[in-house]
Amino acid sequence: MSNAPTNMHPPYTGPETRCTKCGSTGAYTEYMASGECIHSRASEVIGFAPNPRLHRECGRCGHQWDEATVEQEEAPHA
Repeated sequence: MSNAPTNMHPPYTGPETRCTKCGSTGAYTEYMASGECIHSRASEVIGFAPNPRLHRECGRCGHQWDEATVEQEEAPHA
């Protein structure tokens, strides 16, 4: 059995991320180890399987999105 993430998310954008909708900086970030994740549409329910991710919410427009955690980033090529 593998410990690899069951879902892939967009790459981690760093601590000062920009909103993917309005471009504002200063998004609220919450680490999610697993669980349901709904961003206003039922098609975005990802279930309760282990699914580590960063849940982001824009402080200006309220847009929500998920990103991969730092550990899920690909290692730099030598």
